[in-house]
Amino acid sequence: MSFKHLLTVLLLLGVLGLVLFLPSLIDNPSHPRDETLSYPECNLNKGVCTYSSLLYGDMSITVLQNEFPALEPLKVALTSDSTVIKSVVVSIDGKDMFMGINQAVLTQSGSDGRWEGVITIPVCTVDADMAWVFSITLKGLETERLVFNIKSKH
Repeated sequence: MSFKHLLTVLLLLGVLGLVLFLPSLIDNPSHPRDETLSYPECNLNKGVCTYSSLLYGDMSITVLQNEFPALEPLKVALTSDSTVIKSVVVSIDGKDMFMGINQAVLTQSGSDGRWEGVITIPVCTVDADMAWVFSITLKGLETERLVFNIKSKH
């Protein structure tokens, strides 16, 4: 085998290795890896969801409109008795396909532990009934992400 062939084979192996391992090297900008993931057993499409977090105690999550229509503002509210929550971020990701980074920061309203904000679901031109991952990331002493599966129609 000539030097040129050997160099070509090594170069191809290097490119193959890069293609295989690159996804694991890229951080997801929506969700860091050093967070606690929680999957509350409630359906946001049905209304108010209550959850008891090991990190932040009892809380309730409300999203209006719970039909989750595309391109219409969704009012998100989280109420918690915890005083150590420093920020709350809501994100919506396509469950089966990448739909861009869709995030909104909730702002604290008053001193009663209520966080509020608005986020919009993008429209999917491929599927009229779209499955989404709706996440609420709580940051304080530690980071916890509450993960919900929702459906929207357009």
